[in-house]
Amino acid sequence: MSNLSFSKNDIHLYVDGEMPPEEQILFEAWLKDHPDMAREVRNLQALNESLHDCFDGVLDEPLPARLEKGVSERLRVEHRVIRPRWQMAASLAFLVSGGALGWFANDGYRGLVNEEAHFLSEALEAHSIYVPEVRHPVEVSVDDKAHLLKWLSKRLGNKVRAPDLSAAGYNLVGGRLLPGEGRVPSAQFMYENEHGKRLTFFMMPVSKQQDSSFQYYKSGDLFTYLWTDQPFQYAMTGSLRRDELRKICELAYKSLES
Repeated sequence: MSNLSFSKNDIHLYVDGEMPPEEQILFEAWLKDHPDMAREVRNLQALNESLHDCFDGVLDEPLPARLEKGVSERLRVEHRVIRPRWQMAASLAFLVSGGALGWFANDGYRGLVNEEAHFLSEALEAHSIYVPEVRHPVEVSVDDKAHLLKWLSKRLGNKVRAPDLSAAGYNLVGGRLLPGEGRVPSAQFMYENEHGKRLTFFMMPVSKQQDSSFQYYKSGDLFTYLWTDQPFQYAMTGSLRRDELRKICELAYKSLES
């Protein structure tokens, strides 16, 4: 098997079921001689399963009757506007998540006010959509970091910085602009370590004039820390142990403050 060679992109293709059957056979044979990569495949497969466990049930549920009217009215208002698929999905996800606080409560989200619950929902949604992406995980890559930060700063209305997480072994991949609650834009930065494991750092301008300490939430295999530090609210999400993610958040906080 020494003549075979596969990349991290191939790992994601295999895990996502996008690798041709004939290549799968060679890839699985190659994994037997590369235990580190085999372990990474198992981790990604576990992440995919946890995402399905977390979100499939909610996505398959019928829309509550009390929300049908709101969705219909919102779609009627916006039917003349051609919007990207992500923005339409986010609009529906926002409406559904607003009525799904019971689901959050079942996974340890008690104590969140509506604004925080919506922010957490959008951070998790963006994480689950873009982390599995192989070719387009970010909108602007780290190769054009100066432009990315300038652009996001302009759109979010304040200076945006991407924290340096290299001390924890995670390097910036790039970032993207996303819609936020009430048409307020948000931003997502993606980080990756040498094994292809990814974290996302989600941020949005805050409406409340107050800072907050770290708040920890768990949803299946995904873990998120939220905190507010004027003028933004932040969310760091990844499939790490609580103590590992906490240290990375502290590193991000110090990087943003420096």
